[in-house]
Amino acid sequence: MPKTSAAYDRIGQGYARVRRPDPKIAAQLAAAIGPGTVLNVGAGSGSYETPACVLAVEPSAVMIAQRPAGAAQAVRGVAEALPAADGAGDVAHGLADPPPLGQPDTRVRRAAPRGAAR
Repeated sequence: MPKTSAAYDRIGQGYARVRRPDPKIAAQLAAAIGPGTVLNVGAGSGSYETPACVLAVEPSAVMIAQRPAGAAQAVRGVAEALPAADGAGDVAHGLADPPPLGQPDTRVRRAAPRGAAR
């Protein structure tokens, strides 16, 4: 895992208690994604996860532990080594991910053939 995951493990304590999604951003994200299944790369605690999410990928165990009950399955990982099969989702998204969490690349494009939205 990148060094960023250690930083989020340290500063992410209680993140889900204070982080609330902005409804305008959530609506824009839903419109950009459209229909189909989603891979959420850099998922954090799931603030901007849509019901279409089939897999959440997050490098920080602390952030994964704060995900709400009923959220999509979450696994530790980064975009460069995406732990998803080819075609696992229609689209991948990463919202406000700093570069150390990973960049969309061929691996993301194979896992989500419809594209990657950032």
